[in-house]
Amino acid sequence: MDFQELALKRRSIRKFKEKEVPRDVLDGILEAGRWAPSGLNLQPWKFIAVDDRQLKARVRAVYDRARDRMGLYKQDSSFIDRGSLVLACCDSSKPVAELSTMLACENMLLQAADSGLGSLIMTAPMDGIGKREFMEILGIESPFDPLALLAFGYADEDPEPKPRKDRGDVISYNRFK
Repeated sequence: MDFQELALKRRSIRKFKEKEVPRDVLDGILEAGRWAPSGLNLQPWKFIAVDDRQLKARVRAVYDRARDRMGLYKQDSSFIDRGSLVLACCDSSKPVAELSTMLACENMLLQAADSGLGSLIMTAPMDGIGKREFMEILGIESPFDPLALLAFGYADEDPEPKPRKDRGDVISYNRFK
């Protein structure tokens, strides 16, 4: 599949089959993140792969509590238990660390799609309380901060694409419009 097809095919998946992602496939996803572009080539990221069931249960609890604090709708978060998780952290002492780390996250999401996996990026649990909880649970030390939680797995759903804004609303040439 060419890149345009891949970019259009990727969806946020919240339902995974009970089939473990092989370690070599997850390693390929992490490697795609490692090779992402970064501002000033600082590569200000660390990725924590979480496959321990007890840790995943604690991560799920942080996610659920953060959604509650934000007043978001109740969600079946069992995909966290079934998926392979990666917590992307950025070195907040570096310039454009968040932006660079999000580029790495996108690389991982696209690599997952290319590998036949579904994926989801979650930022809801990254409020101040959630960040502190992740730092404690996973031993993250300053100046690194949790930025996004990613889940990868074999999709057990095939959602339709979400609507996109019209091209004219988001794209212009030579001048802001």
